[in-house]
Amino acid sequence: MCWLTKLAVVLAVTTCVNASYFDCRRNGIVCENSTACDDNTGNCTCDAGINDGPNCGLATDTIVLDQAMMLMCENSGITVEKSGVKSCYCLDPTYYGTLCENRRAEVTCSGDSLNVTIVPYQPFMGLVFVKDNMTDTACAFNESTDGDGVVSYFANLGVDSGCSIQTTMDSANTTTYSVDVKLQASSTFVTSGDMVVTASCSYSNSSMTAVDGGVGTVSVDDPANFTKDTTETKYDPVQFAVLRRDGSAVTPPLFLGDKLMKRFELADKKLYDSFVLETCTAVNGPNAPVRIREITIQNGCPTTIGRSIIEGDIMYDMSIPRIMVNFTAFRFSNSPIVSFECSVRVCRPTETCIQPTCTANNIGRRRRSAENPEEFNVVDTIAVRDPYNPEEFVPDIYPSSELRPEIHHPDHNTDHEHQVESQLCAQSNGILIVVIILVVAVVLLLLATTCLTVKVLKSRSQVKAMP
Repeated sequence: MCWLTKLAVVLAVTTCVNASYFDCRRNGIVCENSTACDDNTGNCTCDAGINDGPNCGLATDTIVLDQAMMLMCENSGITVEKSGVKSCYCLDPTYYGTLCENRRAEVTCSGDSLNVTIVPYQPFMGLVFVKDNMTDTACAFNESTDGDGVVSYFANLGVDSGCSIQTTMDSANTTTYSVDVKLQASSTFVTSGDMVVTASCSYSNSSMTAVDGGVGTVSVDDPANFTKDTTETKYDPVQFAVLRRDGSAVTPPLFLGDKLMKRFELADKKLYDSFVLETCTAVNGPNAPVRIREITIQNGCPTTIGRSIIEGDIMYDMSIPRIMVNFTAFRFSNSPIVSFECSVRVCRPTETCIQPTCTANNIGRRRRSAENPEEFNVVDTIAVRDPYNPEEFVPDIYPSSELRPEIHHPDHNTDHEHQVESQLCAQSNGILIVVIILVVAVVLLLLATTCLTVKVLKSRSQVKAMP
């Protein structure tokens, strides 16, 4: 287990590197509408002007051409209409969903693991496993099906689990953990139509101790022969958003004096149980002629310049945990853009995060919270208009509208195991019902036997009593 300090919060954009989740050479996948499969490329050869799509299953005469009637399909999805019902057709098989909004390979990070989800293109009758760990149950992917019939494979892979996790560190002290996941189209054969997805999580930190054993390297068996995809993200256990004072999203235009708040929430509640705000710096826009950085919060308390914009005290609610800072919208004289760069210290259950005592005459004096405090840097940006200069160009900037979901640490009790437990529970209930029926039957049989015995004895008594 590694100890992480000062982690970045910028979410990396998921990338696709020559990814193709559709290959008509794979087991079970066919080209529709009597079209042919190109054995060299794995693409279906569609009839021009008649059908389209990965499997040539899209009839071109069903495509909605009226822009006003189109759905909000994402990721190159297009609107089609059949029998009066509109839907999105995902031209790019890398995506799926009602609006083609979901990516087939996704990774999320917790403090000590990579949580990888793969949704193969259906029909899929093969295997999903960590390369070089096909038979290791500790590295196994578990299959589940949601209410919409979407089949997915999920694995929670600890960075020190021995599941072929690769570790790299660049010159900027950013450590990246990555793992290669194999989508093998056949449960028996390895073919050129198989696919490798590389999932990675990056941790930006100032120092990091070596990971304790078990982190191996992946030997890729001639990766050039396989279709490849990459999905990545950055670990972000502290969530930060600039919102309006009522908690609603900030949507342009934003003017001087508007009531706003900075809101911080702790997302990784398994590794950490409390946190405190350390510093906040306001930075002007990147296109300003002179770069300006003003510290508005230092050692957990407003600075002199910070008091001119911050309203009231910095508020802590450790039941969530959450930190809120109310302030009024402001801007720089040479730039309408204001970025907030804040540092938050987090504490594990064995540590103590001490909230500062702020007065009008100081900017916070704090005792050391821990020997190795972990600090996370978070950033959000707003653009503020000057009501006296309506002709000024101000870009429409939308700061974080909501905080991302809490980070979960899935254990090995996965959906598949829940299904097994449910089946066992159902079997137990069935056995219990059978036992109850048998007990009732035995009781009834005993009662019947007793009644019959009494009747026989009475009959004998009557026979003896006759003269």
